[in-house]
Amino acid sequence: MTTIVLLALTGTILICLETVLPGMILGILGIIATLTSLILVFTIDNLPSIFAGGSGKFLLFSIILTASAVVICYWLKHFDKLPFGKSLILDTSIDGTIDTKKNNELVGMEGTAITDLNPVGKVDIKKISDSCEFVAENGFIKSGTKIKIIKFKNNQIIVRKH
Repeated sequence: MTTIVLLALTGTILICLETVLPGMILGILGIIATLTSLILVFTIDNLPSIFAGGSGKFLLFSIILTASAVVICYWLKHFDKLPFGKSLILDTSIDGTIDTKKNNELVGMEGTAITDLNPVGKVDIKKISDSCEFVAENGFIKSGTKIKIIKFKNNQIIVRKH
């Protein structure tokens, strides 16, 4: 009986630790330990009298399965509220909005292709940082070619030969 309880407890703890230490190894070991404890319920004969017989073994099986599920669900639901859980979770957000009014002012600006746009590359245009992604409208623009911004689409600046 002690072996069954220890395996069930170890399995549940390992499954809960999988949320903190990802890699699937602890989770798989936890599932194996829990399943082993459930199998041992039906294979071990020296159980207390309350768990003797088929209905008693099924009762113990149900208790282990339910307790493991409740503990794991509770852990997953309340993990982020624990002090060390808060330190592991990113709670900041980034505002990813694009100022379309400002972008519309840039349509029609001209520049020069610094690298080949095949179809993505770098372009030298005043008022635009180098971190922007420029995409050639028709697939390929050779470096040194004069280009013109024609539109903005999905955070990309679409350009064509001028």
